[in-house]
Order: sequence, then structure tokens, then C-alpha cells
Amino acid sequence: MYFLLQFIYYQYGFSSIYFILLALKILSFIRTYLDSLIANQGKLVPEARLMPMMIGSIFFAAGLFVMGWTSALDIHWIGFRVGAASLGLGFFTIFQSALNYLVDTYLMVAASALAANMFMRSVLAAAFPMFANAMFDRLGLDWGMSLPSFIAVAMIPIPYLFYIFGKRIRAVGKRSKLTYIP
Repeated sequence: MYFLLQFIYYQYGFSSIYFILLALKILSFIRTYLDSLIANQGKLVPEARLMPMMIGSIFFAAGLFVMGWTSALDIHWIGFRVGAASLGLGFFTIFQSALNYLVDTYLMVAASALAANMFMRSVLAAAFPMFANAMFDRLGLDWGMSLPSFIAVAMIPIPYLFYIFGKRIRAVGKRSKLTYIP
């Protein structure tokens, strides 16, 4: 493996190694999902889509904290970059897992579920700039970034709860009963 990474480094540069490692991790998540699909005789298991979200929620919250507390000018820039990378990894995995989970849960009305998701994201994206300047002016960058970090930490259990109780929640839902497997 070391020689392969060394060959890629000299052939394509240092940055391509991260993309190859990310691709390998994505392939491992796909294999996990396919294993759960095979175990259920080919039936969809929406909760299997939550594995990356569980990991991503931790990276997202940690990235917010690291970015907030390494944003001062006297702290080396690499800390902020590590926090931004962690935040990006967490956001990407949460976003992709949530969309996949919605599609697998609401098969026949997936477009409506995705539209509701997009509407809520747009509402929050429109509301955040209304208070963000005042929040960062009063709290500063460190505590201003810590406030959304604390909210993100409070939301870390959500994918775990959906993984544990998702089957029961889908059994009760009006539109999600189609994907319920007793």
C-alpha cells in the first residue's frame, strides 16, 4: 500500500492521495449497505444509509469547534484548515446520507420529501444572515462559532436514534409504511 501511495504522489501530486483514500472509504460504506441489502433478501434498509451520517455528525461538530478556536491571528493557520476539512467532511456525509435516507424511506413520494428538505434548508439559510453579524460581533469568532457547535453537538444523537428506532418510526408513518419490513 505504501508503494502505491508513493507512486500516486510522484505521478499525480500530494492532493490526489486524499481523494483516493476518500474513494476507498466510500466504497467501504457501499459494501456495508450492500451487505445489509443481501441480509434482508434484497429489501431496502433505509437505516443502513445512516452509518456515514453517524460519523459525519461528529466530524461536523468537531470541525466547528476547531475552526472557532483556531481562528485567531496568533494561532497557526493549519489548525483552521484542519477544522474546515473536518467540517466539510462532516457536512458532506450528513447531507448525502440524509438525502439517501429520505429517498429510501419515502419511495413513491421521494421528490416531495426532498423538496421539503430543500425548503427547510433554504429557510434556515435565509434566516442565518439576519443574526450572524450581530452574533459574531457580540460573541467574537471563538464563542460565535461555539454556539452553532453546541447545537451540532446536541444533534449528534439524532442519526443514532434513527438507526435504533427508525424501523418503528417508519411503521407508524403514513407515507413510510411502504418501506417497513416486519
